[in-house]
Formats: sequence, C-alpha cells, structure tokens
Amino acid sequence: MTDPYFLKSLSLSGFRAYLQPKTFDFSKKRCLAIFAPNGSGKSSLIDALEFMFSKDGTLERLGLRTINNQAGLIALAHNLADEAKIAPAVTIDVVSGKNTTSGSRPAAGASRPMPAVATTLNACFAVPPIIRGHALRSFVELHTPEQRYA
Repeated sequence: MTDPYFLKSLSLSGFRAYLQPKTFDFSKKRCLAIFAPNGSGKSSLIDALEFMFSKDGTLERLGLRTINNQAGLIALAHNLADEAKIAPAVTIDVVSGKNTTSGSRPAAGASRPMPAVATTLNACFAVPPIIRGHALRSFVELHTPEQRYA
C-alpha cells in the first residue's frame, strides 16, 4: 500500500487577493478550518486549491470567458501583479511518507500546465477536491452516503 498524500504548504504570489507572496503551512495539522474577517482572502485560498487541481487551469465559478467583467482567466491574477512585476502563481508542497514533492502553476499567460504532483493527486480523487454550491447539492442528492465516502 502506498503512503497517503498530505498537503504540506500552499504558496500564493500575485494570485487573487494575495499580491505579495504568502505561504500557508499545513504541516502541523491534518485538518483545515479557515476563519477570518470578510475581505481577508479566505476565498482566494480555496480558489488556489481549485485552480491547482482544475484540468484547464480555471475556476468553475469564474467561468472560462470574460465579457467586460473581472471573471474568467483574467480574474486569477491580482489586478496589480503586472504593475508590481509579480508573476501570478500557485505552488503546493505535498508529503507522502518521507518524500516532499513540489509543483507550481502559473496563473497568467496562455500556458497553465498542471504540475506533475497535482496530476498525481488528481488521479487519487474519487470526486473533485473542491465542490461548490449547486454542484455540492447535486452531489449530495444523487449519491447515497456509502457512495459519497467510498
């Protein structure tokens, strides 16, 4: 049996609410609860995880296109990242056994390849790692508890 994977850290740079580089260390606790005042970047943290594991490098809730709004691909980068000369990116460190693997994904530009570590983890998920709103309700209504936790 292979060792389980644990998220060690998540680093954001020029991504959504985080212009300056910020690293979140998850190595001390295996459980994650996020609480903070409104406007402090909670959603951006979850968005970064969703972005890292999405096959097309987007966020489902923002869509793929932008029509005179701050949605779609343009909304992934902090709106001052270009001006500050910061390359918008998300980086994860994952631990399995005694091995740590890192991967980074650019949040701007035409090419947003999924890092190998995210591809490996994606193969382990029975359901997407981030399920929001309507998709969550549908998931709960369409699956029995046994199916949800299989």
